[in-house]
Amino acid sequence: MTQLQLSSEPVPFPVPNFRLDGKVAIITGASRGIGEAIAQAMAHSGACTVLASRDQARLEAVAAKIGSISASAHVVKADICKADDVARLVAETVERFGRIDVLVNNAGVCYMEPALEVTPEAWDKTFDLNVRALFFLSQAVARQMVAQERGGKIINVASQLAVVGMARHSSYCASKAAVHLLTQVLALEWGKYHIHVNAIGPTFIRTEMAAPNLDNPTVRADILSKMPIGHVGDPVDVAGAAVFLASAASEMVTGELLLVDGGWTAQ
Repeated sequence: MTQLQLSSEPVPFPVPNFRLDGKVAIITGASRGIGEAIAQAMAHSGACTVLASRDQARLEAVAAKIGSISASAHVVKADICKADDVARLVAETVERFGRIDVLVNNAGVCYMEPALEVTPEAWDKTFDLNVRALFFLSQAVARQMVAQERGGKIINVASQLAVVGMARHSSYCASKAAVHLLTQVLALEWGKYHIHVNAIGPTFIRTEMAAPNLDNPTVRADILSKMPIGHVGDPVDVAGAAVFLASAASEMVTGELLLVDGGWTAQ
């Protein structure tokens, strides 16, 4: 079989650039699951990564994995529901790397309860992290991006449940729908600063948060019945979308919800 030889000469026509070389990216909820996969993928694409969550030990473990790809992985233990931690996360990033180019709002929570049993406490915790914290961290980062006069990319991890409902997910669906619309509003307001704001809507992905659903045979069968491709996703599937939205290849994309749902919402 003849092997394809790739030329080292510059191509004579424009091609999309998916690289993130030299970009500085904050990823929240980076200690596990989708956040960890996004951090690793962005590091592999050349980004300097700032890993944020409340779990210092797991963040350090992720940073160690990234260390084999890039030495530019910085850990910040932070509870982004707290204003002081948000300010410190932004300040530490700028102090360490000089700027912020990408923010991935991945941290989130899901309480699975029948609507008749949802408590005010569970509802408030869901919106506090999934919506309020996401907004105020985005605001703090956008202020830094405006001051830098370089533009930037903000990526919100929403859900396919931002556009379709699911039983026992009332607070989660409502919060992710809020993220979807908030993404559009911020894209409209911040486009003049060349700040792109987009969201990703994953389906069920093999993570700790999804385990209660995926480990239940009845629920899993119901989930797979709605998936034309016949299987759930892995964190790396979402990471690919995040790298695209963080890169120059997505220059004309803003205010969008990119569904990574295996065809769930096509039905």
